[in-house]
Amino acid sequence: MKPLFDVLIIEDSPADYLLLRRQLERRGVLGRCLHVEDDQALEQALREPWDAVLTDYHLPGMDIARIVRMVRAADPLLPVLLVSGSIGEERAVELLRAGLTDFVAKDAVARIPEALARALQEASDRRELQQAHAALAASEHKFRSLFDSTPCGLLGVDRESGTVLQGNRQARQMLGEVVGRSLDDIVHEQDLPALARRRAHAVAADAAPLQLRLQGADGHGFWAECDIAELAAAGEGEAPAQWVLSVVDITERKLAEDELRISSIAFESQEGLVVLDAAGNIQRVNQAFTAITGHTQKQACEESSTVLLSTGGDDALRRRVWRLIREEGYWQGEVVNRRRDGSLYSAWMTFSAVRNGAGEVTHYVGTLSDISREKEAQREIHRLAYFDPLTDLPNRRLLHDRIEHALAASRRSEEHAAVLLLDLDHFKKVNDSLGHNFGDDLLLQASERMRSALRAGDTLARFGGDEFVVLLEDLGSDAIAAGRHAERVGETLREALARRYQLGAQSLYCTASIGITLFRGRDATMESVLRHADLAMYRAKNAGRNSVRFFEPQMQTELNARNALETDLRAGLERGELVLHYQPQVDDDGYLIGAEALVRWNHPQRGLLAPGVFIGVAEETGLIVPLGLRVLEMACAQLRRWVELHERPMRLAVNVSSRQFRQGDFVESVLRCLRDAGVEASWLKLEITESLMLENIDEAVAKMDALQDAGVGFALDDFGTGSSSLSYLTRLPLEQLKIDQSFVRNLPEVRNDAMVVQTILAMAKGLGLEVVAEGVETEAQLEFLRRHRCDAFQGWHFGRPLAAEDFDDLLRRGVSWSVPPVAEEALRGYGA
Repeated sequence: MKPLFDVLIIEDSPADYLLLRRQLERRGVLGRCLHVEDDQALEQALREPWDAVLTDYHLPGMDIARIVRMVRAADPLLPVLLVSGSIGEERAVELLRAGLTDFVAKDAVARIPEALARALQEASDRRELQQAHAALAASEHKFRSLFDSTPCGLLGVDRESGTVLQGNRQARQMLGEVVGRSLDDIVHEQDLPALARRRAHAVAADAAPLQLRLQGADGHGFWAECDIAELAAAGEGEAPAQWVLSVVDITERKLAEDELRISSIAFESQEGLVVLDAAGNIQRVNQAFTAITGHTQKQACEESSTVLLSTGGDDALRRRVWRLIREEGYWQGEVVNRRRDGSLYSAWMTFSAVRNGAGEVTHYVGTLSDISREKEAQREIHRLAYFDPLTDLPNRRLLHDRIEHALAASRRSEEHAAVLLLDLDHFKKVNDSLGHNFGDDLLLQASERMRSALRAGDTLARFGGDEFVVLLEDLGSDAIAAGRHAERVGETLREALARRYQLGAQSLYCTASIGITLFRGRDATMESVLRHADLAMYRAKNAGRNSVRFFEPQMQTELNARNALETDLRAGLERGELVLHYQPQVDDDGYLIGAEALVRWNHPQRGLLAPGVFIGVAEETGLIVPLGLRVLEMACAQLRRWVELHERPMRLAVNVSSRQFRQGDFVESVLRCLRDAGVEASWLKLEITESLMLENIDEAVAKMDALQDAGVGFALDDFGTGSSSLSYLTRLPLEQLKIDQSFVRNLPEVRNDAMVVQTILAMAKGLGLEVVAEGVETEAQLEFLRRHRCDAFQGWHFGRPLAAEDFDDLLRRGVSWSVPPVAEEALRGYGA
């Protein structure tokens, strides 16, 4: 079958076009045909694919050379045949140079198919040749790109001479200009034999790369990993002209390997080492770690941080240490850890974070040293230096340090401390008659008795021979209270030491003489303290031994008086010597709204005593509890009498101490007093102090709620003098605040007191509480309080506290008693 040609015919004569087309159709070679007559039509037609272009030479308005150029611009290989008569040799050469493919004479139209086939074949050959050249160029470019972009250095080396024929970019960066250089100049001379041996076995695919030292571009040597490959031979049976040496810089890796070897040796040191991941899980431990802790690497990895920081079971310490490690990236310190067998040991530990290039923690490295022996040695050195070898009590040296510390603390706190110097009576006779072994046994028993009788924070020291010293700190700012406490401790020690001792088969008694001195840091030195205690101890010996004496005669006198007062108070409670006086409380309109019960002691020798004389002793000795209960009983009984005497009852306020309030049966005791007296709970109001809020607030609220449910009211007494908290005020079921008289006393002259009172009033109004001002004694104070909307008043301006019969008499008569005119109305409704 003949091939069909798509032919573009350029002809100005339609007749010639039809003749040419008919000839091609007759010969069966024409597939598609298009006739154009000008440049514009030609340009449009060339946008389509054609097998060949046939053109006439004589074309009015068109130049044959331009036609050829237009065709070549559209397709450089598209055959262009000129179908024309003779045009002359020179013109023909010019057109061939312009790109004309062939000539066909008009009188030889039969040759056109043959000419077309030949032209198309030539075009096809040229096209394939161009494609081959382009592929070769692309392959060459790709090879060169790959050769230069390869991350390792590549050297093409002459097989015979060892001269470098080519090198890629990476090789030039590592080695400098390499073309023309011999490998003998590049490879370290000690490594050339290894390179020669490898060349002889380059075909071994499983051969490991060589590690060679090469001369770098900067003149310094570097380690490289090198491999050899042979290029293909130029022809079959011929030896390759080149072989290729690959070069990879492994200097950093070699350094890392060296570091790793050093680290590996260092890792297995005498110090425990551990590596953890970022989450704190153990990854690796060394043999020293296993020897110290008893945990193998497998056990350590399984149990992780509890092995590393067992901290003797102190979970809070372990969490705190890990928090510091994660926050700071470093921690060091001493801990007590537990070995796998359960035994404890002292350890010094350090932890450091390992971070990557982005600053993120990837690992933690820890060191562990067993310092148990060092700690034990330190403890033994400390014990020998500061503790008595017989009794294991602090010795004179440590005692001096403790007293100096107590003096410094006392200077800051202004609180008293005390020193008790004890001397065993007739101890020398025991040593002389029974021997030193029995004397030592006696000293040991005596020291153990004293140790058992003291608080954990007290210091007991052996001062020397048969003398012991006790240091008591934080005894408060009240000298009398501090002295009483020191005296009680002295008596406790005296009684403990006076009991019988059993020394082997011997049974004997040995008493002690005890001297006491109180001191405060600003008034004393260590030497004066010990000297005064020594003098007091000799006073005890001179008094007949087996006794306790103070250095200060006045203190002894006051303590004696205090002891006598305590004895009398106990007897007075039993004999019913306590009585109540009542002070009226008046509202803003001058009406009597209630009274406060105030306890007095009708002492048989000293007469009527105010509470300031004996309440402190009652608080200190615990007598405040039965005293408070007695006051409640008398107050409830008085309420009952007022109900019987008058038309309506009087609201009575009773003070309750913190110690009394803390009693477990406090609620029941209050309700029992009300039941026994047969009075309504709403007639009773209990006044508590701010100190209750510093105790167990939840327990206080529960007790107050129980009593309030029964009808008992509550007032907060002496408000502003303690450590009040507004959050407590909102929780306590209070109905009233009482402004302490220390603020009222200076009204209205002292600006600060006035501001405090105004603040208390404003706050109480905001909380919905009534306010009673205590200690109102002048008209100016009353006017100020009224002006700032105080609800009620109490004080000598309205009347002093009166005995029960006097208060009853006034209520019965319905008249005023030494109070402002408003009080005349206050008694309205309380007549007999």
